[in-house]
Amino acid sequence: NFSTRQKPGRILVADTLLVTQSTGSMGITPRYIIPKENITHTFILSWNYTNLVDLNKVTAGNNELNSTMVFLNYQIMLVPKNLSLYVNFNSMKLDMSTGVTGNKGITLGGNKNLKDNKLNLGVSVSVMQSQTAGKRSTLLNNGVQCTYRLNEHHSFSTNMNYIGSSAANINPESSRFSEF
Repeated sequence: NFSTRQKPGRILVADTLLVTQSTGSMGITPRYIIPKENITHTFILSWNYTNLVDLNKVTAGNNELNSTMVFLNYQIMLVPKNLSLYVNFNSMKLDMSTGVTGNKGITLGGNKNLKDNKLNLGVSVSVMQSQTAGKRSTLLNNGVQCTYRLNEHHSFSTNMNYIGSSAANINPESSRFSEF
């Protein structure tokens, strides 16, 4: 938690403007792991809430915000195959003076170790629905990872990612884009 503990207002100190505000945050992240000789299941649920309160009546309308983030993750590790697969469901909502922004999506991925665990290959695919000021878009974030460990202290890694956005209403403020 943070608060400048000042009376509501603005104070000019040298070249810095101090604003009175208080931020509260709360979160919980329970985990449940089922380890077995050949397989391990992991479940993680995370919930986080943040609230920023501006005690200055003049700026409070523009600065106050609330955010809530939730995600559920399941991972399965197949020990004899050196294979790990996961799925993640996530949701985020940010409520502020300019409107409500939110994201909901799913991520699927996996990792495989080869060559006596010296080579690791991974892939992830994420699809997210985003909404800002009533406008929807689809976000894609896909990646391929490769790491080769030469020895205990040295490794080479490469990543290739694709990021794309496809807005439901094409206009100058929300255009389509993609990049590697």
